[in-house]
Amino acid sequence: MTSDPAGTPEAQLPPELARLPRGRHGLPREFIEQNQRTRLIGGVIDAVTESGYTGATIETIVKEAGVSRGVFYQHFANKEDGFTAAYNTAMAEVRRRFEQGFEAGGDWQTSVAGGLRAMLAFLAANPHLARVTMVEAMFATPELAEHHHEQLELLAPYLEQGSPGSYSAVTRKVVLGGIFSLISRRVLAGETEGLEELAPELTEFAVEVYRSGAPSAAPVASGG
Repeated sequence: MTSDPAGTPEAQLPPELARLPRGRHGLPREFIEQNQRTRLIGGVIDAVTESGYTGATIETIVKEAGVSRGVFYQHFANKEDGFTAAYNTAMAEVRRRFEQGFEAGGDWQTSVAGGLRAMLAFLAANPHLARVTMVEAMFATPELAEHHHEQLELLAPYLEQGSPGSYSAVTRKVVLGGIFSLISRRVLAGETEGLEELAPELTEFAVEVYRSGAPSAAPVASGG
C-alpha cells in the first residue's frame, strides 16, 4: 500500500475518530463533555458499521460508547442527529486526506492522482469509516443522502482545475458520481482493502472528462 502523505493511513486520526478511554478522570466538565461526545461519535460509527443505519439503535450506540442514554440526549436530539455528527466528522477527515494528497502533487493530473490515492488509502485502512461515509450515508434518510452529495461536491473544485474552460453541472455529476459510485460498490461488496487499486482508473476517468469538457462513460467496477 502506498504511504499516506500525512503518515500511515490508519495513523493520526483526529480525537473524534480515535476512541478515548472510559471512566472518571477528575477533569474539567468541558473536557468530560467533549470526551462523551467523542465516545458517542465512535459509538455511532461502531453501531452503524455493525448493524447498518436502520439496525443501529440508541441502545446499541450508548453501549458501544460506554455512556448512558441520558448522556446521548444531552448531545444529540435523535439517531439521525448523532449519525450526522459522526458522518461529518468522518467525512471531514476523508476530505482532508484527499486535499493533502492533492496539494503534495505537481501538475494537475499528478495532484488528482495523489488526492485520490491518499483518500482511497485512508478508506482502505479504516473500513468502518468507509462504510459510514461511502455507503450508509447514501441510504440512511433522504436528507442525509442529500447532505452526502453536498459534501462530495466540496471536492469538485480540485478536479475542475484541469478543465480547459467552463464545465457543466452534468460534467460535475458524471465525475463525482462515477468516482464515488465505484468506491461505494467496492465497500458494499466487502472489498474495502483493495480501494487504493482504483486510483489510476479513477484518475484517468476524471482527467479525460475534464480535459474534454464533456461527459464520458463512467468507470466500471471490476469484481465489485
